[in-house]
Amino acid sequence: MTSKKKAANKLYVLIFLFFLLLVGSFLRFYNLDHIILYWDEPLHCIRIAYQPLPFVLAYNNASAFFALLVHLLLPLGKIEMMARLPSALFGIMSIVAVYFLGKFIFSKKEGLAAAAFITFSPFLIRYSQYSRPYSAYIFFSILSFYFFLKAVKENKKIFWIAYCLITAVNIYTHLFAFLLIPVYALYAGVLWITGRKKSKGKKGYGETKILKKYILWTLLLLILVFLLYLPDETARSFFLGSIERAKTQPSETSISFSLINDILMNQIEARNLFYYLTFLFFAFFGLISSPKKQAKKNLFLLICMFLPFLAFIAIRPREVNILSADRYFIFILPLFLLLTARGITSCSSLAASVFSRIKFVNLNKNLSTNIISALLLIILIGGGFNLKHYYLNFWRFGSLRVKKEVRDCLQKNVKEDSLIFFDFFPASSLITVVNPLTKNSKKQEIEFIIRDNLEVFNDKNKVMIYRISQGVFEWFVHKDIALWVVTKLDSEKHKKLFTNIKEFPEIKAINLKNHTVLHFQRNSKPLSEKMSTMAKIFLSLNLAKAKEKEFRLLAARAYLLNNKFEEAYQEIKMAKNIVLKPSEARISESPFVFQVLDKIFGLNPLELRQRGQDYFLETGLARRLYRQGNRFFAQKEYGKASRAYSECLDLSEEDYNLKISKKLVLIGDRYFSRRNPNQAITFYKKALQLNPKRYDINFLLAESYRQGGLLQLAREEYRKTFNLDALSSETFHKIARSPQLVIIWKKNSVWHLLFRSKQKSIFSGHISGSRKIKNIKKFRFSKEDSLNINEIEIDFSLNTTRRKIKAIDFEVSKNSTLTFDFRVNQQRKIEIILLLVEIKKPRKIPFSIK
Repeated sequence: MTSKKKAANKLYVLIFLFFLLLVGSFLRFYNLDHIILYWDEPLHCIRIAYQPLPFVLAYNNASAFFALLVHLLLPLGKIEMMARLPSALFGIMSIVAVYFLGKFIFSKKEGLAAAAFITFSPFLIRYSQYSRPYSAYIFFSILSFYFFLKAVKENKKIFWIAYCLITAVNIYTHLFAFLLIPVYALYAGVLWITGRKKSKGKKGYGETKILKKYILWTLLLLILVFLLYLPDETARSFFLGSIERAKTQPSETSISFSLINDILMNQIEARNLFYYLTFLFFAFFGLISSPKKQAKKNLFLLICMFLPFLAFIAIRPREVNILSADRYFIFILPLFLLLTARGITSCSSLAASVFSRIKFVNLNKNLSTNIISALLLIILIGGGFNLKHYYLNFWRFGSLRVKKEVRDCLQKNVKEDSLIFFDFFPASSLITVVNPLTKNSKKQEIEFIIRDNLEVFNDKNKVMIYRISQGVFEWFVHKDIALWVVTKLDSEKHKKLFTNIKEFPEIKAINLKNHTVLHFQRNSKPLSEKMSTMAKIFLSLNLAKAKEKEFRLLAARAYLLNNKFEEAYQEIKMAKNIVLKPSEARISESPFVFQVLDKIFGLNPLELRQRGQDYFLETGLARRLYRQGNRFFAQKEYGKASRAYSECLDLSEEDYNLKISKKLVLIGDRYFSRRNPNQAITFYKKALQLNPKRYDINFLLAESYRQGGLLQLAREEYRKTFNLDALSSETFHKIARSPQLVIIWKKNSVWHLLFRSKQKSIFSGHISGSRKIKNIKKFRFSKEDSLNINEIEIDFSLNTTRRKIKAIDFEVSKNSTLTFDFRVNQQRKIEIILLLVEIKKPRKIPFSIK
């Protein structure tokens, strides 16, 4: 390549990297100080980082380096910005770092493609806008990989020093970076073994020296890490806990390789089919298509992606660590993306070779490769990454733009942990709390959302405003906790608001230039009552339709929390009756960038409002109604339970059908066993509507009809149960009159066995097949029942009581012979068998069916 071409090539690389850095900076810095703090950020980082230095060094959730950075930055500006600034900067630097790693392992093309993936990855953008150490963790991991490989290849002191320092900082950033040490050890060991096998030439001899250098420098970095973490109590407790679990707990090997796939899918954030057909395919192709000289580096990538999981399993992780594994193994993502990038360039080169042989395609191979690579990269980034999901849930629904006058007011007046409500979209649908930041907090108070008896007397305090989940909210909603409300009203509504709150002496109003702040002070009443009072006050202001709908749902939530169910149902009904026109759903004060992105992602104000209410209000209400229905069920208040379940189904898009169907069947069973067929019929029919595939519900409904004297309806339900065109009188009478019954029928390739008794009985038996029995399912079994299975046999023992049924389903391949041996109360009785298949009736037990 000529010097001009090299210079041009270098310029193109710089321009592309500069473009990626510009886009990456926008995606990481825009909205950074407006995304509402959430869960880990306030409790596991900011509140800790705000404490004096000795506290930060001792209690930092084993991420000391990041906590120290936030500790130094918090006094310099707005909490949200300062707490996330390191994450954003490390996220941007990771774009450049992965380019150099990719260039070193493969080439510039793979480095640029991986940098593009890092730039647009929603998973990495999220953690670049999150005040936790994961963005720094991935940056230092990439540098650690780079300098370790450079040190191994060139064996220069400068690279060993860089490896030692960077890896020590990485472990000090996140304790799980320790999992990289066995990766490096194994790779250095492999190099030593391969070097020993070679002749004592320079190359082989040099590789045998690598292990010695690795051991010496790794011992040094471990000493550094030990000294750094020496004052850290959280790190010590984690290590001691891991050692104890490793000694006492059985191995959880089931979390190994399936977990890798789950983690990668979560990190890629792509649809299943797209993930498998593109990312996984290209990563695999990149691995197998690399030239022989890349074998060692490919081996390194594979060790990095698999060995840490074995170490993870060895420490017997707690469930919370397994649930957070996609974050703990964030260093896997850039390596996976590098392999994907390698697959793209290999596929592009292969396709370009094919095109170069086509006469009418007049492109040189190198240009064709670049064009195809660019197209594949655009397809994977545009089609694979779910940027709309990130935008919608973190920028659109997760943003809170608090004006300076409001923040100053809160910093001056908030003296205790409280709930806070913002009367504007989308924050009005969220559950948010406000906490004053205090020095010298006790260790046990750090993770408390509401700290009891906390009172701050400083003139002005920094405050944290952050989101919590519905479940966490319900822990303290029945306590006497203060409530703050921030609203912006026109003059007429403002006057009416002040008139209405006069009858509530516990409400203090602060009138700002453009906003009104209400303080519902402690008054020996629970927070839930303060919320219902707030909703009543605002609903009296003759609100616009969009606002009225929102406050009615908020009122319903408050009433449910106060166990005022009829009032809650009424508010839900009134909210559902409010249908918004597009013009009525307009969102005021929407930033220009949001307006543009709304159009790009095809989101209109009406859809945004509905999605927000569905996700944050109606879904939470549905969960509450479902749980309340379960409580009514446990209290045997079946009518109330049914009402709560019905309201749950009307509200939620989440699939409660199967859960509620099971509950309704159990309620139907109660009425059926008490000879109340009309009530049983009501609940069985509702259950069947929610789960029409459950033939056992059809059978119970038929039994209820028969018990109630509705014989024609009973006959029809029996017919549906057994999937028959018609039900003969003989069959109907046998079902009705038999004290014990085993009904056998077949639908498609599935065999169904239903056991019914009118008195307490024990059905037992053995089923064997000439070929494999598969897809075995059981219905309505209790703890006393048993079902033992091997490849071609089923043994069972079922306890049936009066008016109870049980069922077994299974599949066998065609032309298989089944042999049945049934007993009731230890006796073989041929009269208990009802065969609804087109074969000759058996004369004795056991019997066979082909």
